[in-house]
Amino acid sequence: MCVIAKNQKAFTSSLSKKKDIFKSKIDELVFPDFIEETNEEMFEQLVVELSNKYSDKNYKYFDREDLYGEKGWSDLEVLCLLKFYKNKWSIQVPNAREYFPNFIFTYSKETLEKEIENTVTKAYQVIKPLNLQSILKRREWFTALDITYLLHYFALNHTDYKD
Repeated sequence: MCVIAKNQKAFTSSLSKKKDIFKSKIDELVFPDFIEETNEEMFEQLVVELSNKYSDKNYKYFDREDLYGEKGWSDLEVLCLLKFYKNKWSIQVPNAREYFPNFIFTYSKETLEKEIENTVTKAYQVIKPLNLQSILKRREWFTALDITYLLHYFALNHTDYKD
């Protein structure tokens, strides 16, 4: 479904002033120790599993409102994806139009960044140093729409790095 690619360059934004604000919000996220201490190999496997879970749910045929109402994504899963972003990784999604809902292809990169910024704001409410893994696995503050925005943005950024 996807290929993980690690890149040490920051995600780029076409809004240069906005980029600094947007990226700094991600960089300021402090994750619980058990996420910070996850080794690279295990972390890559987690993201592959989350991508496969997304693919298995066949969200391609959902519209925005349906995805917004679709629960089933734990806080822990979203935090792992945000950590993935913070680490400046990207994914390659062959045949992305077979994977993501059609409406997502009408969004500009700036619109996606705004939506991810909303997800990061929600994450600030979720992340607390004392949050236990078991609590984060049970809580579901995020929706399939949040996951769609994140994964699509990661896929867009796979080819958007600049030297």
